Amino acid sequence: MVGTAITATLTDADGMVTGQMWQWQKSRDKSSWMAATGSGAMTMSYTPEMADESYYLRATVIYTDKNRSDRNAQSMSTDAAVTTPADREGQVTLSSQVPAIGAAITATLADADGMVSGQTWQWQKSKDKSSWTNAAGMGAMTMTYMPETADEGYYLRASVSYTDRYRSGRTAESMASGMVVSNNPPAFTDGATVTREVAENSEEGTNVGAPVMATDADTGDTLTYGLSGDDAMYFTIDNMGQIKVGADAMLDYEAEKNEYMVTVTATDDSGAANESASIAVTIMVTDVENELLQAYDANDNGMIEKSEMIAAINDALFGEGDDAITKAQMIEVINLYLYGDDS
Repeated sequence: MVGTAITATLTDADGMVTGQMWQWQKSRDKSSWMAATGSGAMTMSYTPEMADESYYLRATVIYTDKNRSDRNAQSMSTDAAVTTPADREGQVTLSSQVPAIGAAITATLADADGMVSGQTWQWQKSKDKSSWTNAAGMGAMTMTYMPETADEGYYLRASVSYTDRYRSGRTAESMASGMVVSNNPPAFTDGATVTREVAENSEEGTNVGAPVMATDADTGDTLTYGLSGDDAMYFTIDNMGQIKVGADAMLDYEAEKNEYMVTVTATDDSGAANESASIAVTIMVTDVENELLQAYDANDNGMIEKSEMIAAINDALFGEGDDAITKAQMIEVINLYLYGDDS
């Protein structure tokens, strides 16, 4: 069978066989023989090629045995002529059944016979899946095509001519795709800019206000979100558009920097040129009233006086129940006495 190796084996009762020189031969009638030329034609294992179809085969060998050199032998011819395996058609599949203008679509050829080469592609379009014309957009003669505006409302298919293991001139074509549509990009309901607030000293993972969400008019499109900008390193965003405090953020209302600017980008999965939209987000850090200052500021003057600091120390060292505070809280009160409220 074409493409299936066949092996000859030499046995000689005299033993000590060396110097084997093989030659495979073929014949239409088992009478007139010629040298075969396929892979392994001068070895003990031969792989029939298309040119051997309908020929009988035999193997000849010259060798040396225990008693002399220039010995020769040949096999009986094969019982049947070389045949070609059942003709297996190639299959073309498309990367998307919902092509969109500006979104690349790729055709893939599979052929069970293997050894595919020399692929020549042509994309075609049709209004009715019956009458087809060649497409003219970018990549129309390659495996990857970029639908253009002129393709809107058309079905697409990819056809290919190629060579496989057994013959050239093979052809295959894909099933028709869905109709080419124009992609609708995501859109943010908040417009071009929006503000979100987060309390100072918020821990990693804290939500920064409400999600900054986009919508997409194309049914089935999935949106992913990303952050960019100089301040993006201080925040993260999930796939619902929720900005969160990042690991590197040290949010302090009283600090020189208490306002952050990031850009949120929403991207659909169409692959089209207009697959994304962005919005500028200002993140404002809000002030948090110091609870310890409120608790020990007996004079209600916005500062810790010496007597109030001593009260906090006593509560840390001797307080019980609701009157007790931790040593860390005691140190914070001492700092409020020494340096004021700069939290």
